[in-house]
Amino acid sequence: MKRKAFLIESSRLQSHPDLPGARVDVLNWKNFLLSDEGGAWEEKEIVTLSNPTRIMLQGLLALEASTDYVFITFSGHGFHIKGKDLDESMICLNTTENVAVSAVNPGNPRCMLIIDACRQLVQEDVLIEMSAANLILLSAASPNRVAYRNIFDIAVTQAERGVIRLFSCDIDEAANESPHSGGFYTNALVECCRYWHDNIAANKKLYYPAWDAHQSAAIHTTLRNAQQHPQYSGGRRNKYFPLVVKP
Repeated sequence: MKRKAFLIESSRLQSHPDLPGARVDVLNWKNFLLSDEGGAWEEKEIVTLSNPTRIMLQGLLALEASTDYVFITFSGHGFHIKGKDLDESMICLNTTENVAVSAVNPGNPRCMLIIDACRQLVQEDVLIEMSAANLILLSAASPNRVAYRNIFDIAVTQAERGVIRLFSCDIDEAANESPHSGGFYTNALVECCRYWHDNIAANKKLYYPAWDAHQSAAIHTTLRNAQQHPQYSGGRRNKYFPLVVKP
C-alpha cells in the first residue's frame, strides 16, 4: 500500500503570538509515526512543512491523488468563518494565506486530517474588514516492523473510503498548548495511543481506531482545559482508520 504523511505547523505568523507547541507537535507526530506502534512509517513517506505557501501545499497534495492513504496533521492558528453561504473552519498557513479545512484534501481514496488549531467564530462581514489575508480554498527497523506495517495497511484498506477529520476544539473555542509538550489535544491523542499499545492491546485487537483514540483524547483534553471540546467529522462508518497497531 502506498502511503504519505504531511505534518504541518504554522507557529510563526506576523501579528500573532508564537506557538512553540505547534513545532513540538510535528516532532511528536513524526516520532510516533516512525515507531512500530504508529504504523511503522518510513522517513521517505513523511513530509514536514513549516508555514507552507498555498501553492506549495496545493502542489504536494495534488501529487498524492492516487496514493492509497494520506495522513495530514496541522498545528497552528485557525478560525471558523460563518455568514451568507460560508460555514468553514480555516487554518492559517502563513502570514498572508489561509485555507479551508474542507479543501485540504488530495482527493485520494482514504485520508485522515487532524487539526490542532483554534476555531474562533468570525462573521463574514467582520472578516472582510480585517487586514488579514484573503481566504483561499484549495480545490530504524525492529524485527516486528513488517508485521506492524502490514497490519496498518490492512486496517486502512478495510475501512470505508473518504476523509476523517479530527478537530482539537469545537467552533468558537481556542485550542490550548504547552510550549514543552505541544498542543493539549495532540499530546493527549499521542499519549492515548501509546497507552493503548503498551497497556490495553492485550485484548487481541490488532489496531486502535481513530474514533476510539479521539474519544479518549477528547476526554483528557477537556479535563485539562474545561473550555476545549475536541470534535469528530467523518460521517457514518463501520470501520475507522487506525492510529495504533499491535500484532
